[in-house]
Amino acid sequence: PQQVIGDLKVDPAAFYVNHFYPAYSDAGGAWAFGAISESTIGFGWPEALVRGALLGWLYAAIANRCLRRQLTVVRVFVYVWFVVESYQSVRDTTFLTIPLFVMRVLPLLIVLRLIGTLSNVKRVRGIVAPIT
Repeated sequence: PQQVIGDLKVDPAAFYVNHFYPAYSDAGGAWAFGAISESTIGFGWPEALVRGALLGWLYAAIANRCLRRQLTVVRVFVYVWFVVESYQSVRDTTFLTIPLFVMRVLPLLIVLRLIGTLSNVKRVRGIVAPIT
């Protein structure tokens, strides 16, 4: 976050396009440089293989965790969010999905949990009664 580190911000995709395609970068281009380009300037196909294996393991672990027990709205929401965002793993930095989940989804889930907890139950002298 810029609040902590100031203006220093390193984006691998922007670095790649600035370094290898400066004319494209000057024209405003920087999209679609992600895991494959990071692997290309890194260790090549072995790095791409490792990145793919780690992403596969991560998404399998998330799917197993969300779908293992009884389905709830929250579990289905988290599962669908990760499935939809998995496209960005190839297009953008490999593990960007995790910080995006923490910044976008987790606060929403916390707020919804607090709203649900505070609106469903009213405590009166130790007795729990539903609000009517």
